[in-house]
Amino acid sequence: MIAPLLLAGCLSHPPPPDAPYHALAADSGWNLVIDDQHVTFIPAGQQPIRQPRPPVISGVAGDIYQTPRIDVNIVHGPCLIGERAYPDSVQLRVDGRLHTGCGGVPETASAPEDGIRLADTRWRVALVNARPTPPVGDFSMRFEGDGDFSARLGCNSIGGQYRIDGRTLTTANVVSTQMGCPEPAASFEQQAGLIFARPMSIEIAEGGRLVLANSAGSLSLVPLA
Repeated sequence: MIAPLLLAGCLSHPPPPDAPYHALAADSGWNLVIDDQHVTFIPAGQQPIRQPRPPVISGVAGDIYQTPRIDVNIVHGPCLIGERAYPDSVQLRVDGRLHTGCGGVPETASAPEDGIRLADTRWRVALVNARPTPPVGDFSMRFEGDGDFSARLGCNSIGGQYRIDGRTLTTANVVSTQMGCPEPAASFEQQAGLIFARPMSIEIAEGGRLVLANSAGSLSLVPLA
């Protein structure tokens, strides 16, 4: 278990952020999502590890979540990944292994309500659950101005409607063609379908990269001209 940090005393920081909370490694090796039901660790190229969300332990230094497999220690204070300054340092212990990264909304990123608009934008899907997609092939996503989105993860076409509410992206009426696909497209499509089925947190990361994450996994998108 990660030891609690200075739990005594008055709380001098804001309460835990509204779900979902997103944290990540500097090298994109993992993502962490905390929503109202689960704590989910998403390692690169592996299946997510999901635990029921426990009551948060809040203290003057930050917030702690302790589960049988995942311990999370969120310390409020600047954390840098490249040129991005995040509000929290995050320390994880997953099945006994220690991981460190940054969490929260980076100060240099604008939240959607502050001007981020996905309408009429195109993206390359670079990572699915922190696993790189092949350099060749159609791994893309597009958001239309009329509220429709479309995506390809190397094989089938996926499409539906999307809505942005604050920093949350929600999809609806998602449909896909049903061709049998070779690997790795089959796995990428299956994992992306699970992610699309739930509300996703939105983060604009370093280099204009778009990160969509929830307890089912994460997508990392690179802007296309």
